[in-house]
Amino acid sequence: MPAMLKDQSWIVLAAGVVFLTNLGGAALWDLDEALYATCARGMWERGDWIVPELPPPFSAEKPPLMFWMMMAGFGAFGVTEFAARLPAALCGIGTALIVYHLGRRFFSREAGLWAGLITASTLIFTVSARAATVDSALTLLTTAAIGLFATSVPLSLRERARVRAGDRGPLSRSENDNKLSAWGTGLSAWGAGLSAWGIWAGIWALFALAVLAKGPIAMLLPAAAIGLFLMIVNHRASQRRRPPRATTWTAWLGEWSRFVGPTNFLRSLWQMRPISGTLIVLAVAGTWFVLVGWRTGGAWPTEFFLKNNLLRFAEPAQGHGGGPWYYVVALLVGFFPWAVFLGPAAAQVARRTRRDDPNHLIYLLLLCWIGIWFVFWSLCSTKLPHYILPMYPAVALLTGEFLASWRCADERRVAWWVHSSGATMIVVGLVAAVALPIVTYMFVPDESWLTVIALVPILGGAAWWWLAATGRRGPALTAFATTSVVLLVAVFAVGAARVSRYRNAPWLAERIADQGATHRDVAAYRFFRHSWAYYLGGPIPELRDQKQIDAFLRATDGGYVVTRQDDAARLLDEFPDRLVEVSRQRRFLESEDLVLLGSRPRFTAERNRRRIEQR
Repeated sequence: MPAMLKDQSWIVLAAGVVFLTNLGGAALWDLDEALYATCARGMWERGDWIVPELPPPFSAEKPPLMFWMMMAGFGAFGVTEFAARLPAALCGIGTALIVYHLGRRFFSREAGLWAGLITASTLIFTVSARAATVDSALTLLTTAAIGLFATSVPLSLRERARVRAGDRGPLSRSENDNKLSAWGTGLSAWGAGLSAWGIWAGIWALFALAVLAKGPIAMLLPAAAIGLFLMIVNHRASQRRRPPRATTWTAWLGEWSRFVGPTNFLRSLWQMRPISGTLIVLAVAGTWFVLVGWRTGGAWPTEFFLKNNLLRFAEPAQGHGGGPWYYVVALLVGFFPWAVFLGPAAAQVARRTRRDDPNHLIYLLLLCWIGIWFVFWSLCSTKLPHYILPMYPAVALLTGEFLASWRCADERRVAWWVHSSGATMIVVGLVAAVALPIVTYMFVPDESWLTVIALVPILGGAAWWWLAATGRRGPALTAFATTSVVLLVAVFAVGAARVSRYRNAPWLAERIADQGATHRDVAAYRFFRHSWAYYLGGPIPELRDQKQIDAFLRATDGGYVVTRQDDAARLLDEFPDRLVEVSRQRRFLESEDLVLLGSRPRFTAERNRRRIEQR
């Protein structure tokens, strides 16, 4: 089997096991999954591919690409959790493969292999690839766009250098693997290397799809990363054409002003073909925005751009705020278990970004990629861990190159980070071994056996530590990758599915079905979860006071009310002759119960009817 095919097979296998194993085993999670799946199912049932209708206050939450993918899944596999999540899982596998090819062309085949495996087995990426949300698709589109830019430009420069030298033959394998000449030749001719219109047409088409996935910010951030990189490269090229100047603060200030000045900015912007790109984005994404604006009288685009874009940057949405270190912590947690290598990988990047390193421009591009996402979302008032997910492929590439370099190095000494990474994995496992019995006892007492999951990082960390410390670096990395895959499968395919059995939405849907009722007969009182609407098959009203309860019971000729136990007790006191407790269940991961109340006459009549049928 060819080496590249073998590498891709391992990546697809690892990503498929992590992302697809028991994908539909857990019920949809609040808030996003249930909300988006409900919207997609509504569009599917109406046959409407234009207007995503979400209940207030989420009526213009996301553009339609995510809903279109879910609708395709519903058409192929029916309206199930698996069908809703499958597009995200497939996008996750695709992203891992793209990362592999980027690593292979940037650094080496082995670096690409480890980068692809890392992408397929980090915590937050797995969460997104197993969720009915847009983040996995957005990461795929972002990685493909920046990857198309990154892989096309070096090859173009290398070909131009070979043509000037009179060599028009095909590239050899060694030349294809060696990026030194590609990234170190012809900085002043960078713009000429970007002259192929088809390359930029593909990049802007991917940007347009990203806009249909999340909105304008999905295009602006990758475009800003590419633009920042071009500005740095163009500025360095102009420095070579000028005589050296004294390194004083005035000289540094002059260089900075030339870097951020309009000449360098406009030159870099023009290289990105903004006119053609704007036309492509308007043709692909703008068409849908015009149609949805026409269908909704302009309400959908207005609410989307003002409320869900501008206001989210200025004010925390739904209480999702955070301090300046929010995304540092989010990266350390979300990149686990491979986060144990971020420290030494960052040290290697710091060394190799110097201009005398032949691959420093590769590192510079990846740092621009990471920096734009990290800085922008750190400045944004609304903060969520998955906002920086599109930068994870760049982090995986840097980490993969570090691990590949370490495995091939001749250094015999055991590095400090080998000890610290193994110890970190073991400590995480020990903390989980202490915390899991307590958590399961409090909330899911029948699932205390899930504590065995803590053994995975303990045993895997010990295996990594022992193998790496004894010089068996290849087996050590294999053991670590295996640990990552097994841990994530245990957490999400097994643990999440078991815990999901205690979710309230499936219980509520089953109880309502037992009563022979539908979602039209149900209301929520002072407590609501969007997953209820999905599993009940339609929207349910949320009532706020006793007057609304009375009106609802009259309108439905006796219906059902779901609420928390304290509110249920008050309602039974307020309506002793009209309401009766039908069923109750412990609220998911809470210490109180959720109670289903039914109309006393209706519930009594239905119970008598079932007794007669049973006789």
